[in-house]
Amino acid sequence: MTLFTFPKCPACKKAKKWLKDNGFSYHEENLSLLEFSEVDIEQWVKLSGKNADYFTNTKSNLFLAAGLHIDFPKMTEEEKIHILSLDTRLLKRPIVVQDLTVLAGFSSRIWEKALVHNGEES
Repeated sequence: MTLFTFPKCPACKKAKKWLKDNGFSYHEENLSLLEFSEVDIEQWVKLSGKNADYFTNTKSNLFLAAGLHIDFPKMTEEEKIHILSLDTRLLKRPIVVQDLTVLAGFSSRIWEKALVHNGEES
């Protein structure tokens, strides 16, 4: 399983603790050092079963600093995916990728349902 995180991110630390406490092994990668194409983001969105704004961090100052004063929900999915691919800092944190499971943000209830209850325990 791959865990994409940001350094010193409280939600990322919580995610790592949750994974460790629940017996999951993971490989951690720093989101701030990575670039993702529109194809990458589109695949994550498709595999997650959620829409693209689930992956965005629209409330952060980074979003505003990037000059993206856009009402995200009014954009098309293609436009959202394009915006996300321009700057990985707009992605919610952390993101877990395991086989055909993609989880964005952090909610242990969502992770438990997707990872533990589907028999995907490590």
